[in-house]
Amino acid sequence: MAPRLTAGLQRQQHSSGLSYSLPNELLAQIFICWADIDEDGAWMASCVSQRWRRVVLSCSEVWCRIWVNLKPPAEEEDESWCVEEEFDHYRGKRRPMNLWLERSGAAELFLIFQVGAIAPVGWAINDMLNILAPHTSRFREVTLQVDFCLLANALLELLWEHAPALTHIDIICPKRIITDDKRTMDSLWTALDKAKGVRSLTCRGSLPPKINETLQPSMLRILVLEDVTAPIAHFRDGLEACQFLEQLFIRRVTLDTFNIRFTPLPPPKIVTLPALSLLHLENCSAEKIMNLLDTPNVRTLRAQNLVPYGTLSNRLDLDGIRGVNATMERFGGNLAAFIQRNSLELVTLYLNCSSIPDASLLQLLTSNSILRHLYLIDSFVGEPFMLGLAQNMQDTDKPICPVLESITLESCPLLSGKMVIDLIRSRNSGPSPIMSLTIGRCAMVNTAHIQILRTIDPERLRVNVVPEIDS
Repeated sequence: MAPRLTAGLQRQQHSSGLSYSLPNELLAQIFICWADIDEDGAWMASCVSQRWRRVVLSCSEVWCRIWVNLKPPAEEEDESWCVEEEFDHYRGKRRPMNLWLERSGAAELFLIFQVGAIAPVGWAINDMLNILAPHTSRFREVTLQVDFCLLANALLELLWEHAPALTHIDIICPKRIITDDKRTMDSLWTALDKAKGVRSLTCRGSLPPKINETLQPSMLRILVLEDVTAPIAHFRDGLEACQFLEQLFIRRVTLDTFNIRFTPLPPPKIVTLPALSLLHLENCSAEKIMNLLDTPNVRTLRAQNLVPYGTLSNRLDLDGIRGVNATMERFGGNLAAFIQRNSLELVTLYLNCSSIPDASLLQLLTSNSILRHLYLIDSFVGEPFMLGLAQNMQDTDKPICPVLESITLESCPLLSGKMVIDLIRSRNSGPSPIMSLTIGRCAMVNTAHIQILRTIDPERLRVNVVPEIDS
């Protein structure tokens, strides 16, 4: 027992020595990362040792993330809540915001407001605004974590008029179902009209409303919509206000085509987003969304978890392999129709857990002559697709992906090592070789295949291997 105890103590001393021997610059970067994910990170680091305290206090970026808690306290707090030397129960204390702002120096500020379902009293909001007022020119990003959207509306009306440097707003509400008589975030466009510099907006659990006719279209460049179920008309209203969008991310958004009485709603008008270059669809009503959008200049299309394994497994149990093929064909048809209707020339196509039959995928790629980057992850692509992609480009009038530069094949259970080797040998024997291959977690591709791939075109081809996930 004694030798094991001695070895344990030696390991503990060694690990402690490593943390204390880090250069101050590296230690400061660790503290910045800590503070990004933990509201008490900066405070706790300042209580560990004199050296850590000196590093934390000398690095203003550690203190630039300001957490404003407007939730009612869970219990009566002692007057000593702001005493810095308190060493027991570090977490859950309200920190003195004035001191936090002072330690942030001239660094850009990132504010996180936490508001409960019960509205805070007026004097609490006024006190908070008075403290923040001298520092509004340093606001860069603001996050609203609210349990009730009306409170977010009130804060939007109060805060953004004097924040000229604000670039991003993140609104986080509980996942909700928005019905016809339940509009949310009505003050959003007015607030963004005041904060002229905002270019990025994230709405989680809510949707942007229809824009007031007296306002100009929003200058937003990036919009993220997450975790909401709503009528398709409400979804369209928010997008219509964003005529200058360049990137659109839609995650876990379910669109309902029925009203509250379960009668079909009339189809909404198509929304045109002429500047959109990146479209990301993840675990959402992809078919309805693609039918709604006119995006002629999209160059990067990312589809993730649109045909999940769970759905395919259920179809396999109910209808056999025909049901699986029908599900993949339907998604492939919708995706091909979207690309064809918008005359898209994609540069990057990313399919993750969004399988398409080989023939449909080849047909889709044939129409994209400038595709340079292809990502196939958790995909059931097989030999027909690989043979089609590997065809000699000089022997066909319409080659598939003639300028393809990189391809990622990850967790593709139907791929064999021979298929991949034949693909690379064929593509790299011509004038437009594949320059980067990322591969891994494919059951029939082993280390021997990887070694062969690395010898095919070592001067031009870079082979990256995705590590296996430990079980």
